[in-house]
Amino acid sequence: MSAGRSSGIDVSKIPKPDVKNLSRTTLAATERFFEDPENVRAFEDWLKNRRYQNAE
Repeated sequence: MSAGRSSGIDVSKIPKPDVKNLSRTTLAATERFFEDPENVRAFEDWLKNRRYQNAE
């Protein structure tokens, strides 16, 4: 999904405990993902390419 698009989900209607749980589990998964050096390298490559494309 690109910036500026709406998912059609009204996030204000999501109960706070559900938001906290989703945030907690997403953070934990993200931390595990970036424990792998190969994932860090792939992200850094993606970020470098993204910055290059946005600079054009």
